Amino acid sequence: QRATLPAALSAGCRSGGMASPVQKVGPLVEDWSCLDVARWLKGNGFGDNTTSFLANRIDGQCLLEMTPDAMKDIGVNGGAARRKLVKLIDVLARRDSSMGGTAGEGGGSRGN
Repeated sequence: QRATLPAALSAGCRSGGMASPVQKVGPLVEDWSCLDVARWLKGNGFGDNTTSFLANRIDGQCLLEMTPDAMKDIGVNGGAARRKLVKLIDVLARRDSSMGGTAGEGGGSRGN
């Protein structure tokens, strides 16, 4: 069952479907497929959440836009887990920004 994501998340987050696992992906998070996001989640101790992220087609761009409320809506349980995930995503966004990506251009906050 797919959760309804808040309107604050761009429609493009869920529009593209899943990329092939053999598709070449750039180093920028904003270019990650849904499967890349799932691998990253698993590698960072959030393997229990990969199913809901995949079901909601959370790709790299959408990941960078995730807020604690959006995480709660798709089933990331526990405030501490959401706070940790927000911090990890912020690290990714800063890395993307330093590599020339658009992750840091909005100036908004994910709200801790």
